[in-house]
Amino acid sequence: MLTPEQLRSARYNLTVLVHWLPDGEEIIRLRSVDAQVSYQKLTDRFHAFFLKGPRNIHQITLADALWWVWQQYPAHRRLCLTNLDTFTLGTRPT
Repeated sequence: MLTPEQLRSARYNLTVLVHWLPDGEEIIRLRSVDAQVSYQKLTDRFHAFFLKGPRNIHQITLADALWWVWQQYPAHRRLCLTNLDTFTLGTRPT
């Protein structure tokens, strides 16, 4: 339902909200993990995410959103794993 420009803007704004950067710094783009995609890898990453990741209500919201994307959009499963890795490691993209 969003135009490509609206989608780009929404992703940018969400990234800024989740990972605030001082003015002038560029947002680092996530690169997809190279691992084979499997349900076991997803559950392993969720386990690490809840044990080592951020400690706030947004952790549950992000997990729920990634689970929904995993189920609805199989083509984006690698990005779900990438996001879990990124947020588990101190919410800083590598």
